[in-house]
Amino acid sequence: DDCGHGTRMAATIAAPLNAAAAGVAHGANLRVFKVVNNVFIAFAPEINAVTSALLNTAFAPDMSIVSMSIGSPVYHTDIAWGISMAHMTGKLIFAAAGTSIAGTTFVPVFPGSLPLTTCITGVRDRSSLWPCDDCHISPMVDFVVKMQGSQDDDLLAISLGRNNTTNQLNYSGGSSTATATMAGIA
Repeated sequence: DDCGHGTRMAATIAAPLNAAAAGVAHGANLRVFKVVNNVFIAFAPEINAVTSALLNTAFAPDMSIVSMSIGSPVYHTDIAWGISMAHMTGKLIFAAAGTSIAGTTFVPVFPGSLPLTTCITGVRDRSSLWPCDDCHISPMVDFVVKMQGSQDDDLLAISLGRNNTTNQLNYSGGSSTATATMAGIA
């Protein structure tokens, strides 16, 4: 994928045991859909691709979980309909709460804001629910996953692959990785 985000999320879920870092559900069967150019649902072709992937999932008897580490600041009717169809056919839909930046509200990004999705975010390793640096926190969040150390800002989850320049393992965090982790656990 264009920015490597989808590849990292797929690896978080199902990278094999012999990979640089094993996925949470390393033995899982995974069906991947490339639906956006990065992490934002922004343009009509992306809206159509997300909707098509949701409908494909809705009517696939061998699929039971949807992991959506993508989002949009605005509601998209077609995607909401696709989520409704997937939900009606018994699919469990995990969606990232999104990234908190200055000026954002305490409402998760779409589709994590939908009641038919299970909204996920990341927290720091503390006794209280303290959001990780980039994680959106909201009363609408259903589950949290530890994604960052309590003191060390660089202590994030290991992700598949190595940095092309330094050959060091890649690390990933935020609500996207928390969502992929939760989908792998499920």
